[in-house]
Amino acid sequence: MEACSKGQGIKWHDATAEGPQRYLGYPMVCAAHQFTAFYDQLTTKIQHAVNIYSQRILSVMGKTLTTNALVLSKLWNVCRIHPPTKRWMKNTTSIVRKFLMPFFLRACRPREG
Repeated sequence: MEACSKGQGIKWHDATAEGPQRYLGYPMVCAAHQFTAFYDQLTTKIQHAVNIYSQRILSVMGKTLTTNALVLSKLWNVCRIHPPTKRWMKNTTSIVRKFLMPFFLRACRPREG
């Protein structure tokens, strides 16, 4: 079947493919490694967006609005279809917290000495 599709310019997709096929923006996952690959790409996109917006001088309210409206907007829709793992959520929460409250992380460190 795969050989027939190559001649016509059609890409074959099954559980052996690296990443999930997307349909209307949602991942169509056939295997666990595709699920992991999708959420790894999403983590990279979130980290990239956070890096871009952290260069701006924004208030905490501005950062919150930016995070919800621009950074995490795609995540909310996808999470309804494919809930992420707890480990992934913990990692993403850490990324977002570092963006939203960098002062909080410094203030809540234990005292040294």
